[in-house]
Amino acid sequence: MNARHENEADLKGSLRLALSPVAMTITSLLTAPFAERHPGITISVQCKTMPEIERGIKEFEYDVGVTYLDGLTLGGLRPYTLYDEAYYLLVPKDHFLSDRETIDWLEVGGLPLCLLSPNLHNRVIIDRIFASVGATPKAVIETNCSLGLFAHMRTGNWLTIVPHSYFYLLGDWLFIRSIPIVNPSTTATIGLVIHERDPISPNVRAFVEVAQQAAIGKQLDRYRT
Repeated sequence: MNARHENEADLKGSLRLALSPVAMTITSLLTAPFAERHPGITISVQCKTMPEIERGIKEFEYDVGVTYLDGLTLGGLRPYTLYDEAYYLLVPKDHFLSDRETIDWLEVGGLPLCLLSPNLHNRVIIDRIFASVGATPKAVIETNCSLGLFAHMRTGNWLTIVPHSYFYLLGDWLFIRSIPIVNPSTTATIGLVIHERDPISPNVRAFVEVAQQAAIGKQLDRYRT
């Protein structure tokens, strides 16, 4: 075993992660390779809003955040890009829209939707896109839980909008069809944030290294339909 691997195996202690709700879907793409390389470190994963993540990193409540980089408002945070998420309309396989290859945001705005809560940044982004095309979405149901989106979509009474990172969990669920939403084809960047300080703690530095090597964007592209 070379010196580098000996040092990696010697890392001990804990690592506290705070992730935005939409980023929870890709957690294992980060934690699994990290835990394999650094088995001596225990990992805590919390689901938090963007303001909670920013404040928690600044106040040393969390070591690493995973969230939207475009919505950061506090200084003193160091960002690392992971991937750009794209948006899809999810419909049941027997829905009248299920054979569509694409759908415009303006048309989606006229459909009965179940969306994430307005205080979550994913919803802020979606509302911003709708506003850019002059649409006001019909958010009949709002929830802060992604499982609530899937549950209501499956009934056929409501549809939902998700980032393509969700396909890592959805896989080949046969009752779902995903339709890319275009005009505009918009993306938002998800990344790591850590406290801007020097030196960085060994555990945080090790996690950033693993995350950068994981090529999350390329991994998620394999799950696009």
